[in-house]
Amino acid sequence: MKNDKIKNKTLLRRLLLAFLILVLYFGVDYYNKTVAAPTFEKVKVTKVVDGDTFYVGPDKVRVIGINTPEFGEEKEELGEEAKIRAEELILNKTVYLKTGKELEDKYGRNLRYVFLVNPKKEKNVDEKMIRENTLEGILLKEGLARCYFFKPNNDYEETFRKIEKEARENKEGMWKISTEGTTRGN
Repeated sequence: MKNDKIKNKTLLRRLLLAFLILVLYFGVDYYNKTVAAPTFEKVKVTKVVDGDTFYVGPDKVRVIGINTPEFGEEKEELGEEAKIRAEELILNKTVYLKTGKELEDKYGRNLRYVFLVNPKKEKNVDEKMIRENTLEGILLKEGLARCYFFKPNNDYEETFRKIEKEARENKEGMWKISTEGTTRGN
């Protein structure tokens, strides 16, 4: 009887330990994929793929909150213009990347907001800063991008949608061509 109690306690401890190890393993993995790194990371852009995708060294970055017309094999109208404008704004320049709540997309690209100047603190990011000093704000304003959000990465959604609405009303870029824009999205 005494041996059975000892065996049961030992088994219970082992099961509890195994459970804790699993929780820690999967919990840390989830944490690493969803919790942002430092707020604003200073980087140099080394290559622009299209208006919403670029490289920082070997790392591929997908801009959060917008989608631009495609450039390349599946070329869409204004895709080349969006790429050229992105190159003018960020190629071989220092930018400041802010992580969203989710660090990577399903394609393994790093998900980031792109600031052309260092806001230093989140409290300094206001509508004027977004309009004038983010890649997203400028491309939206010029009609070279449309809003494209996936929760939980929707930090500036209200401001982005406001900028897009103004571009639509003013028939800027893609909104001059069609009320639906010129991009399918991905």
